[in-house]
Parts: sequence; C-alpha cells; structure tokens
Amino acid sequence: MRIISGRLKGFVFKVPDFIRPTEQKVSKSLFDILTPCITGASFLDLYSGSGNIGFEAFSRGAEIVVMVEESFTGFRVIEENISSILRKFSFAKPGNFKAVKQDAGAAIEAFSKRSEKFDIIFLDPPYYKELVKKSLQTIIQYDILAPNGLVIAQAHRKDAIGEMLNLKLYRKENYSDTALYFFKNSS
Repeated sequence: MRIISGRLKGFVFKVPDFIRPTEQKVSKSLFDILTPCITGASFLDLYSGSGNIGFEAFSRGAEIVVMVEESFTGFRVIEENISSILRKFSFAKPGNFKAVKQDAGAAIEAFSKRSEKFDIIFLDPPYYKELVKKSLQTIIQYDILAPNGLVIAQAHRKDAIGEMLNLKLYRKENYSDTALYFFKNSS
C-alpha cells in the first residue's frame, strides 16, 4: 500500500496478508474531512493492522501517532514500517510513533492509567463482532479522549451505531459496504 498525501506521499509500506486495510477512497475521504483538525494532533489508531491509517495521519500532520495491534504479525509489520519511515524521512523522529502490541480494551485502560488523552481516535475493528460499540464504551469509560477530541469508527454500513453517553454522532459517511461514524466529545 501507498501513502496517499502529505509529507510521506508515495511511501510504500508493508501489509500483512490477513489484514483488511482501509480502502484508499475511504482513507482519502476520512483525511479530507480531518484536514482542519489533524495538524499537531495526537492520533490513536486502534485495531491498527498494518498502521496505514496512523501513517497517513502522520503524513497529513499529526504530531504523535499511537498504533495498537493485538496480532504479533501485524505489530511486527507496524514496527518495520516505522523503522522504514525513520530511515527514509529525516523529519520523522522516534517520538512521533508508538506501536503497542495489546488488545484494544487493555490498551485503552493502560492509556487511562497513564492519563494519556488523544485528540483523534480512529478504530476499525473486525466487522460483525460488536467491537465498535464495545470499544466506544471503553473509550468513554476510561476517558482517553481530549476535551475537544474526535472519534471515528469504521464499520459495516448496516451496523446500527448511534450516539453514546459523552459522544455525539455528528456525521456519517457511506462508501459501498463501509461507513465512517464521526463522534465529538460532548462531556
């Protein structure tokens, strides 16, 4: 896969065979929407897979990108991709990236214990496993979203995901079978 736009435009990164990466048209639309608020942001990519969304976020101006992946293979690929970026681009520093090999729920709890908050949280769990709702509830419970932060959930278009306590759904975009749900922190 290739970075679409920004500082890393054209950079080709590895993707594990078992990963369902976010389609480029969905990724492009996501970042076109996020353009006004991504510069300097702290960005959390849950269920990161290959890290494609996190790397695109950094390319578009995010300052800190944390990528959480439970599978060992996915985690190793993310680390390899980070190493490649650090070797190729002098403006990229080790402090810009963090790869976490952990279940998303446990990672959220760990961030909370360290009082870490994120400006933008993106989650793209495996479809049809109720993980979007569960992850959103965990994000709310552990309060890891910055006061003016955004959460974007990628899910199947037919999933019924609505407002939740402290998260206000303000936008939904459909792309064939995929939907992006945009939430604002309302606490």
